[in-house]
Amino acid sequence: MFAENKSKGMEVVSVNVRYPSETREEISQWLEGFGATGFIGVLNKTSTDVMRMYGVSGTPTNVIIDREGNIVKKIVGFNANSNDIPNALQKAGLEDSSNP
Repeated sequence: MFAENKSKGMEVVSVNVRYPSETREEISQWLEGFGATGFIGVLNKTSTDVMRMYGVSGTPTNVIIDREGNIVKKIVGFNANSNDIPNALQKAGLEDSSNP
């Protein structure tokens, strides 16, 4: 999804919530093995700082933020509705890639 929409202004910031319990090297290897490339990866300062800031109660959590910095949708878990992310991206001002 990121590769398809990057040219339209989509940005992805991945926050690893396991740092500092996992090393930067372990996290980097996991991201590379997952094929997660081309976007920004950041680490918590403590084990809960970013989680508290965005009210994360489980992982994965996807937070869709519009260009003005407003949270459009927060999606928690792997079992989210398959349309949740595309619908939230459209609401945030990113055109649906299936409708050029």
